[in-house]
Amino acid sequence: MTILRKKKLLIVDEIYYPQLVLQHFLMNAGYKVYVAQNSIEAIRCVSDELPDLILISIRSMDCVGISALKTLKNYLKLRSDIVQTADLPIIILSAFGNAESIYSLKTLGVSAILPKPLNMQELLNTIESCIRMDGKTSIIQKDKRILIFDTEVRTQQFFRSILADEMLYIESVSNELELLEKIKNEGFDLCIINLSSLNSEVTDLPKIITEISDNMYILTVSDPSYEISDVEHEKIQEHFIKPINIETFRNKVDSLLNPQIENERQEEPEQSAHDNEKDGEITQDELNSITEQNTDDNSASFNNASTVSV
Repeated sequence: MTILRKKKLLIVDEIYYPQLVLQHFLMNAGYKVYVAQNSIEAIRCVSDELPDLILISIRSMDCVGISALKTLKNYLKLRSDIVQTADLPIIILSAFGNAESIYSLKTLGVSAILPKPLNMQELLNTIESCIRMDGKTSIIQKDKRILIFDTEVRTQQFFRSILADEMLYIESVSNELELLEKIKNEGFDLCIINLSSLNSEVTDLPKIITEISDNMYILTVSDPSYEISDVEHEKIQEHFIKPINIETFRNKVDSLLNPQIENERQEEPEQSAHDNEKDGEITQDELNSITEQNTDDNSASFNNASTVSV
């Protein structure tokens, strides 16, 4: 069974109701949406899921949103040795529009600033422009098994967050013996190996792995200083040098797990995820329909509106 990999968004908002409204709207627009109400929850989500884009609601220059923005920026920079995350798109949903405040936000390195009340069509367009890469829809196959080898727990966690999806089964190990035992006894479709973390006495690990399981794909990762041997290179599908490009890495994993679909995708004209469904703009009727779905019996109605106060 194949399924489209949805783009992941994180909403950071200290107030529950507007957070809920925006979450439901974006879920109905086709995104996988996570929420956080403070910096700690935001960091936990980024660590576990690594969203493609972050939306932060800011109501004043001393609110939770500003603190979350600075904390997230620092967190991502600390992991720039593993993956290219320092430029993870961040959109600010701003309750104020004075030039001084806008300038202060821009100096913090955000991708876009949208004024409140939000124009929902503009929000969707801005999200898509920020996370659009090659215009291809990422496709995964259900129940595929991935094994990650790295001696550092934080690196294991980061790779899990890059690939995290309920359709995939992901495990990680920290030593070579456990790695070989799991491959032999449990069977996996793909193995991701950090060559830089191998014991110096262990050589040609990809070759050993292929002798145990010759139908499993192997991707390797290493620090720039690591020199991959010819034997290792022959046994792997691709080698990535840190910091890796997240989208390139995800696309390679998806293409290995489902090569037939990937070949068909390459033959199709390049379109964005929203273009595939709607050929561009969302109509006012469609926008109203989405909006109506997100309002429960006890909520204030905002039918027939293209802007929402969140």
